[in-house]
Amino acid sequence: MSRVPVNRITARVIAHATEDETKVMKALRTVLGDVLDEDDVNIEFMYAEGHHGNPITIIQVDLDKNKHLRKVLEHWEKNLPEEEREHMWEDIERRIDDKGNLYLRFDKQRAYMGELRLSEADDVIRVKVNLESYPASREGGMRTLKKLDAFSSEG
Repeated sequence: MSRVPVNRITARVIAHATEDETKVMKALRTVLGDVLDEDDVNIEFMYAEGHHGNPITIIQVDLDKNKHLRKVLEHWEKNLPEEEREHMWEDIERRIDDKGNLYLRFDKQRAYMGELRLSEADDVIRVKVNLESYPASREGGMRTLKKLDAFSSEG
């Protein structure tokens, strides 16, 4: 199995005190796919206080094994609608930083409903994709991104 040109994928979501963590995990599963079922995937739960003193749970998944990265990319290739890919490319300058990291925000409510949709709202699942490029740069990240079927757009 060949290596994917991605070094790491980090997903992070906040479960507010008013939300059921099981439902938030269901939304996270929509975004990352069945990689969450792997025995060697670490899901970290951090307990904190929100801006207004409310209890929150921060759920984070860090993936850096090739087999896990490949599973997520294949999941996105199958499930990320064409219009979402086009939207991402229209906005690509804001989504890739100068170190070649791609930042995506998925709608948490729609993900709970089983839909993979990008969002600019606050209630999202934040995903950082560290794209392989040498030297690490926005341009290198864009070149890598264009090679990935998970993000290709016909438009």
